[in-house]
Amino acid sequence: MQNDILKQFPAVTKFNNQQKIYFDTAATSLTPESVIAAITEYYQQAPISNHSGYDLAMDLDQKIRNIRQAGSELLKASRYHHVFVNSATDGFNKISLMYSSILTSRDTILLSLYEHHANFLPWLELSKKIGFKVIFFNPNDSGFLNLNDLQKLISTYNPKLLAITRCSNINGYTPNMESMSKLCLESEVDLIIDATQFIPLEKENLDVLSPTVYINSWHKAYGPKGIGSIFIKKSSKLNNSLGHVGGAIVDNVTTTSISYLPAPQRFEPGTANFASILGLAPTFEFLKKVYLTKPGFNELSRSLYHQLNSLNYVKLVPATNPDRGIFSFQLDKCNSFDIEQYLNSQGIMVRSGRMCAHPILEHFGFSDVIRVSLGVYNQESEVLRLTSILEKAYNLLKSE
Repeated sequence: MQNDILKQFPAVTKFNNQQKIYFDTAATSLTPESVIAAITEYYQQAPISNHSGYDLAMDLDQKIRNIRQAGSELLKASRYHHVFVNSATDGFNKISLMYSSILTSRDTILLSLYEHHANFLPWLELSKKIGFKVIFFNPNDSGFLNLNDLQKLISTYNPKLLAITRCSNINGYTPNMESMSKLCLESEVDLIIDATQFIPLEKENLDVLSPTVYINSWHKAYGPKGIGSIFIKKSSKLNNSLGHVGGAIVDNVTTTSISYLPAPQRFEPGTANFASILGLAPTFEFLKKVYLTKPGFNELSRSLYHQLNSLNYVKLVPATNPDRGIFSFQLDKCNSFDIEQYLNSQGIMVRSGRMCAHPILEHFGFSDVIRVSLGVYNQESEVLRLTSILEKAYNLLKSE
């Protein structure tokens, strides 16, 4: 199965020829040939717009409807509106804008400390404008988000919403979202989930999980760049609000009144990124194959985890999930950027820095980290090469 998958990535072939290894999938995944072909076909065959009466435009409209439905079926989201956005960052900004007509200065929201800045900054900026209180949902001493702690926060503050990650981009930590969602439903707290690191790894069932909003960027899930999805529960009051406004979202406009289309169309103003939307059709099909390789991916991830954990000069971020393929760490007495640059000189691509997640790293006492993240195209031989070169880097760059 993995050999078949490897053949579908032109970049992997190129990297292999250059003796390079890609360990930065949590930032953006490589793209399968089928996705590249769908995007190319749009630009070569019919690079037109939709919402018109000629055949090609009507055909594009139908393709978009089919892809929207396919995305809902992939995530088992029959009770949700599927809205296309430019990215998860764009999605969170739009959702926070929708809440600007719902939240008041008397309200409180909960924000997990684990959040990527995309699901952090929009809420903090909205709080400055409206004046509502932001309470942080902090991990316990072991690095986990505890359900009892959440219960206490909800009982104490009666929040309007909880914004939380499905899977951390720092350490792959995956909160017990099923229990947290149940608690939020019982407490009438809206649940806003960042699924960006989860969808590439595991199947989802939104109808069962039942969050209020579920947001993803497809470029981290072997899909096109510049396209994400928001899934908004059809019963949510958000469907009566507005995000950005402009063309293609109205039924009628006069100088004195505006009549907007229903969701999801009312949340998609302007000309869409048609090429990337069309690239989602093969993305969804590819993800179905990815989910079948989960046991092998988990095995490779655990192998890397145990190898890193066995090195006494490696300090992993707490609560690292061995199965998720996302590992952030420091090397004792080493500068993370220097380690990244040394690995790069040896053909190994990783990421160093604070991963757009400053608050959680500060909480754990890390000024910066090296992050290694796996994709379905990585292999055991590459993991072995990484740990071997890490040892050379440590011996060369550690300060006495």
